[in-house]
Amino acid sequence: MYLNPCNRFLHISLIEPEPEKETKEAKVLLPDDYVKEVKQRYRTASLLGVGEQCTVFSSSDVGSVLVVVDTTMMESFVDPSGKEQFFILESHILGTYR
Repeated sequence: MYLNPCNRFLHISLIEPEPEKETKEAKVLLPDDYVKEVKQRYRTASLLGVGEQCTVFSSSDVGSVLVVVDTTMMESFVDPSGKEQFFILESHILGTYR
């Protein structure tokens, strides 16, 4: 089943950054494998789908363009298979890697 974005929405898949281990000595005992989760406002994402009214992106960009997105502007939901899907309006893309 393919989820097709509508209007000016882009269907994206966030690229997970490498977790950073904290190197400072903690004042509280933590497990050795503790990784501090940092919420990043700007993330890189791959383009999975393009709405039919998009003017900057086209269906030929799907899979070949990486975009930088503001995560506070994303829309997300869980599809029937249990996977989280992410969408963002075309005008909220900060930049591209082509």
